[in-house]
Amino acid sequence: MNDPAPEGYVSLRIAFRRYCKSLDAKEGDLALLGPFVELLKSGALRTVARDPAKGERLAIPPEAWAGAWYVERPVLADAISGSEGEGLKPYAGRTPFVPETQLAEHLINSSTAKPAHMRQREVFPWGPCRDDFLMRVAEEGIPTVDGGEVGWRTQADAERWVAEWMVNRIGDVSRQPSESTIRSYVSKWLTKLRGQ
Repeated sequence: MNDPAPEGYVSLRIAFRRYCKSLDAKEGDLALLGPFVELLKSGALRTVARDPAKGERLAIPPEAWAGAWYVERPVLADAISGSEGEGLKPYAGRTPFVPETQLAEHLINSSTAKPAHMRQREVFPWGPCRDDFLMRVAEEGIPTVDGGEVGWRTQADAERWVAEWMVNRIGDVSRQPSESTIRSYVSKWLTKLRGQ
């Protein structure tokens, strides 16, 4: 069950739909999920949850979004599950909200000119790719030179796996992320998994 919205606030899910619409994209366009999440991480959109007992607004700091692994889930669902990351655990079971005035101001600015990151490069499904990558790691373990199955021992093996995943997911071989982009994402994921 969704928490009731505080006066002057809308749920994060509704905010994302409005964001897509302001950029002339279809409602809930997953290609815009990354740029929208960046607004949360940077603090450009401030979020709150509602204390169920007192009805008070609880500010969710941008750092909670920035440190979350599965930050997309509360945007697409109605509530924070608590498994997105340590910073969001205190808000588990709560619906995140954003102020309507702040959202409206941002939508006016974003609808007059598409952000540079949308004009200059493709947006790839990194969130779902990361989720499948983590499932592979759960099944096979972290790629290591001294163990693991053949084809899953090095970062290069993991990069090949991601490249194949993208081809299978997107289909258009000419519209794929570059090797350096894949390397950057895989490196970041493996570093986080190894706790470095």
